[in-house]
Amino acid sequence: CIREMPLLARAAADLDGEVAFLGVDVQDQDAKAMRLAREAGVAYPLVRDPAGRLFTSLHGAGMPTTLFVDADGTVVYRRTGEVDAERFRELLREHLGVLWTPPAPAQDG
Repeated sequence: CIREMPLLARAAADLDGEVAFLGVDVQDQDAKAMRLAREAGVAYPLVRDPAGRLFTSLHGAGMPTTLFVDADGTVVYRRTGEVDAERFRELLREHLGVLWTPPAPAQDG
């Protein structure tokens, strides 16, 4: 989850008004989760699921879990495990019909 947060924060900022992002903090300490989100640049809404009820009801099987939900509220895709920028771009296009260009990877040097 931590490694994906900057990617999701960037996508949320780039797609503001086109795609709504919502982060769900599942069974974490509130202060720690908020600090990590702030450090990653997350500006989209975050909610807590302290008992994991939402996660369970959505058939979550591990962390991180990413859901794509269409405008009707239907879960159209569920992914368990980390996703990189290029795959996230493909998933947005395939499942929501949204085009997004992820930032180029930072060059060492």
